[in-house]
Amino acid sequence: MIRFNKLLQFIGMTVLALSTLSVQGASKGLLEFDVLHISNWKMSSSFKGTDRILRGEVELLAPVTSGDVEIRLNLNGARVATASAFYGARPPIWASRYERWVSFEMLLPGDLPDGIYELEIKDASGLKTTGETRHLMPCGEVKAIPPASLLTVKGESKHWTVTLDRALSTDAILEVWLFNREDDRILQAVSRYLVKSGTTSMDIELPNEGRWEGVRQGILDFHIGGYNYGIVRLPVIFDLSNEKEASWNYKPMAHGIYSERSHVRHYWLADDEFMLWWNGKPWLPQGGMYFLDRAASSLEARKGQWSEVIRSLDLLQSEGFNDLYVNAEVGLSQSKWNVQKVVNEFNERGLHYGWQLTTGVMPFRAYSIRSSASQGLIKAKCVSDGILPVSLPLVPIQSLLIVPLDGGQARQVAYSMDGVESEIGMEIAQILESEEEADSKLVELKIPDLLPGQYYVIVEALEEGKRLSNVWEFLDETRRGLSWISDIDWGVGLRFFVDPICNEGGVNNNYEVVRVASDAFNQDFAELLREKYKNSLSQLLKSWHLSAGSLSDFNQASRLIPLRDKDASEFKNALLLIDPKTGKVFKTQGGMGASWMDYLELVRVSYGNKRDQIAQFIKEKVEVPIVYKRVAPWTALEGVSRSNGGFDGVGLELYPSGGSVMPYGAAAGRMEAELSSHTVWLLATELGYSAKPENLGVRSWPDEQTFSKAVHDTLGVGAKGVFLFGWRLPNQYWSNHALLNQPDRLEWVRNAFADMRRQPNQSWPSFGLAFPEGQSWWWRAGKELWTRYNSVYDGPPSEFYQSLFLTDGERAGEEFWAISTNVPISGFEPVVVNLTDAFYADHYAEDLKMLRDEGSRMIYLGVWPEDAEDPSFLSRHFKPGERLLASQIGRYQPLHVFPDDVVLAQDESGNVWAKLTESGELLIVSAERIAPAVKNQATPSPALNAEWIDQLMGKKPVK
Repeated sequence: MIRFNKLLQFIGMTVLALSTLSVQGASKGLLEFDVLHISNWKMSSSFKGTDRILRGEVELLAPVTSGDVEIRLNLNGARVATASAFYGARPPIWASRYERWVSFEMLLPGDLPDGIYELEIKDASGLKTTGETRHLMPCGEVKAIPPASLLTVKGESKHWTVTLDRALSTDAILEVWLFNREDDRILQAVSRYLVKSGTTSMDIELPNEGRWEGVRQGILDFHIGGYNYGIVRLPVIFDLSNEKEASWNYKPMAHGIYSERSHVRHYWLADDEFMLWWNGKPWLPQGGMYFLDRAASSLEARKGQWSEVIRSLDLLQSEGFNDLYVNAEVGLSQSKWNVQKVVNEFNERGLHYGWQLTTGVMPFRAYSIRSSASQGLIKAKCVSDGILPVSLPLVPIQSLLIVPLDGGQARQVAYSMDGVESEIGMEIAQILESEEEADSKLVELKIPDLLPGQYYVIVEALEEGKRLSNVWEFLDETRRGLSWISDIDWGVGLRFFVDPICNEGGVNNNYEVVRVASDAFNQDFAELLREKYKNSLSQLLKSWHLSAGSLSDFNQASRLIPLRDKDASEFKNALLLIDPKTGKVFKTQGGMGASWMDYLELVRVSYGNKRDQIAQFIKEKVEVPIVYKRVAPWTALEGVSRSNGGFDGVGLELYPSGGSVMPYGAAAGRMEAELSSHTVWLLATELGYSAKPENLGVRSWPDEQTFSKAVHDTLGVGAKGVFLFGWRLPNQYWSNHALLNQPDRLEWVRNAFADMRRQPNQSWPSFGLAFPEGQSWWWRAGKELWTRYNSVYDGPPSEFYQSLFLTDGERAGEEFWAISTNVPISGFEPVVVNLTDAFYADHYAEDLKMLRDEGSRMIYLGVWPEDAEDPSFLSRHFKPGERLLASQIGRYQPLHVFPDDVVLAQDESGNVWAKLTESGELLIVSAERIAPAVKNQATPSPALNAEWIDQLMGKKPVK
């Protein structure tokens, strides 16, 4: 018995040992017992038929235990369908064969697009799976990948010979890109050469002028776009011995290389004139927005949707149009394979298209900034210890900042409906009683140890709108929402992506009057403040009118929340800055300071920087231009790209409603393109008559002349491409806009686009500045306009609420505009200035002096603000304390007249109200009524004479 037990023990140890070793399989090599090995695939059905059932078998060698396999059908890496199958355990080790066939089947959508599909198998429990784990299956017609071709280059300096290993069947463009030697991400110059069909070798000479002039060394890229040629990249040193000395003073060029899955490369860049070049040719799109419905769940409904897509595309192309961009709602509103089906159709038809990616907004916490009772500034009185009755707005409140009127220590308390413990570690303000009104709720708050007295209450709420996203805290989530683009074979027709965050986003509307509160933003804000003030905290304190040593560092400065009560006399020229973290309250001295102005500027810079980062992420996956749409009649700093490799296009949203596209936002968009740190593409992403769903009862446009003028002016501002609103739109509310349903209006479109093709570069030659900007927006608190400026200060910096029409140009159809902006930028004349009060005169004094010192000719239009002394080169011309006089043009302020001044206008008593100064570089028109009465109108200021502007600009002799 003992010997028999020892024998069993020996057999068990042997089996155990064998189970941990590799053994010889029947048809494969050495295999482990705890690995699932796939030997072969055998398909018994394909993609044919309406209801597609895909059947097949896999030959596998199972592990020593039974289990399940998961089989996925993928298209371009994205899952289409899934099936599972059971496999039994591997038979005893002494069996002669170990493989077995396992059957599976999966139900497929009946309208899958053509392409190369992949079956992928793995063990459902996570065991290692080896062998033939993937199986490719073609569906429909699949284009063959073109063979790779070879391009070789020999030469030196600016003389090169280019050789192709095979002749091209059609003409093409050879491009040579010049990159910076120290930073090969900076594209400095480009040169183009026609390669005729049949050519295999050509000699080229690089230019000596323009962007090439004065460049001594770099890296050359030789390439031909639209083919499967490789890139030849060579370092180069130029011989400039025969050239004159020149400095290189250009922006880097936005550029990229878009590679199809077929390995065909497309090279694109934006030039100095805002044109997008594609494979060496300018691309001037003439298209419209195309709305794509969310795919239905049933096959029958999807067939109906698809027939409508085909019908609309047939109509579009029958009318001669081939450009569009897709708006497919928020996020990935389709299955990926349905997106692929649409994309395939576009490419088969030869359409050029963009795609709006819009991931949707992420909510953020923000303080509501109000400065008067009419705006909704909240005051409350604590009459007994700890009890504070207060009327709160019906918004998703997160916390309350309780600030004593006497300026004592502030407290931040979490707002809770039920006294649940705060997740952010703040004390809880418990609601004892509440009474709800239309837009507010009267509540009684229990706040421990709150002393009797008067308090301001600042609300921190969760902002959940549609136009501004929390890219500070949710940047990674935003990126993940865009990662699906890697799973689409976008093909030859793709040209750009638009609005990857949210549709027509920006820090405007109600977001102008809130202060973003997240720690992630504050960290960003602190770094931007440190950069602006050159790491000098004392300079920040001086600018913010705070006493020396009052703040510990830039991090504390980045947390401060402004509070001003314009109804209280002690706030006439001061405001409070509250630190929610410490409760400290600081009062400005000798003025309100620039703290809020810095926030207004830098929150937009910060948001623009995040836009750049998101654009860079997208281009790592699919490298095509990234365009952000823009709205607002003034220059929006979030629409300015500051990073080489950031976003590549400024998209104009233009709905002038019978007025001009210029003050609506076209001019301001041009300025954002100018301010970019690299070249950008400027285009109209939406051009329509009205932004309202019913289009003010108008079918597309009132008449062809109005439409043609809008297109002409859009090109005049420098746009290189127009997309109308729109080709196809979602429902009956937008039917008046939908051009594919209006054949008579399509004739107008054809005519306007034909003119665009005949004259692709219609940009007007010059622009001025309207600096600083004013404010014009619809957001109101009660009856008062509630804007970024008067939420803290007394009003906007200027009465110029939009860009200003100055005169007609010298050539027919030209117009001369001053662009509304808060950014002083050289090279734009004249600079038209208006200042509303002494605070803004002081705030913008250095900018105005800089522009004056750089030689910019100026127009001061309007009265001079009371008590403003700086900038003195302007204030010296106005008679202080003089009352405004009345005339037919409105009220005006008398001016001093100095020797050599040229008097342009005076009243019957000899009071001068318009003059050209002795320097000849400053025109002053001291009339009070300075702006057109109606928004979006291309009419000059009633007080501004076109001849005076011509005299200032040297176009007419001074009389």
